[in-house]
Amino acid sequence: MWTSMSSNDNLISDMFKTALQLEDPWKLTHIEFDDQDQAWH
Repeated sequence: MWTSMSSNDNLISDMFKTALQLEDPWKLTHIEFDDQDQAWH
């Protein structure tokens, strides 16, 4: 299941950015949660 980034996703997005140590020019554009695998991508 693909989800678009919304204002409600900011906290999750920030946590992923911190965990992945993303810096310019890299950016997080979407977050995917797979219900079947119970995993974030």
